[in-house]
Amino acid sequence: AVKFVGSSPEANIVATRCRNLNRRVTALGGAKNYLIDLPNSEVEGASYDSVVCSAGCAGQQCTAASVLLVMGDGEQQ
Repeated sequence: AVKFVGSSPEANIVATRCRNLNRRVTALGGAKNYLIDLPNSEVEGASYDSVVCSAGCAGQQCTAASVLLVMGDGEQQ
């Protein structure tokens, strides 16, 4: 059996090739990991975690976060 996580075009290629070879396949594509910054978050820790999750995990794209959603009205305390 083959398991694949990546972009949708590559997942489609992997799935097609596996089916042509009569292999079982799980090919997942197009996943997004989100970071959500809540109004009560600790700014320094949230900033550090945002950088690590987006840049530090970039080599392992299935764990990298590509979207940061900031909640609240944007006022600083």
